[in-house]
Amino acid sequence: MPSRAFTIWQQERILRLDEIEAAHAAVGGVAPGRRYTTEQVNRAYVMTLAAQFQGFGRDLHSDAALFLADHVEPAPLKPVIAGAIQEGRKLDSGNVNPSNLADFSRLGMEFWVQVNALDRRNPRRQRRLEQLSVWRNHVAHEDELTEHEAQIVSGTSLTLRWAKRWRRARLGGRGTRLVSAGVSEGRPQPPATDQRLRRSAGRSLRSRVPPQQARSR
Repeated sequence: MPSRAFTIWQQERILRLDEIEAAHAAVGGVAPGRRYTTEQVNRAYVMTLAAQFQGFGRDLHSDAALFLADHVEPAPLKPVIAGAIQEGRKLDSGNVNPSNLADFSRLGMEFWVQVNALDRRNPRRQRRLEQLSVWRNHVAHEDELTEHEAQIVSGTSLTLRWAKRWRRARLGGRGTRLVSAGVSEGRPQPPATDQRLRRSAGRSLRSRVPPQQARSR
């Protein structure tokens, strides 16, 4: 059964990317050649692709957190544990870049180690994600690329061709393999994580109890 995140991706997020491509075709046509009139559409495509992939990653992380919490007893701890796993994650506030996907380490997995071990193409997909993140920030902040950023995106550009490449790299493709494959293969088994999650929930609960009430116990 597809995850909620994947269902939202197929039914909503991917359609927004298709709309950008349709807008590009409407403005610049589909014949070969440079498209000087579509520069802003290209920039919008990069922003939308980054946003939709970030949303997918965030949704999938929430699905996994709820899955783990559902296997914990007693029942009143379930929402506490789910909240603790999702609290303060970088996918809620930061950009979609390789380091921010480390939020999945909260699920008991070494994300990039396991993802890159699944498919020899995944290290390249990781680089594509980093390129997309750099261009996304460049568009959003209208700043110059640093020397390091220029090295990361060397050979790429803000064009429809490259936006499609990033999308085909499963950063925004129909498979969204870069994240979903890693989580499905690396998902921790609930019994093995139950004790760790209980300790996490206990710390979260203690942090929410007023000092006076805590002393009275």
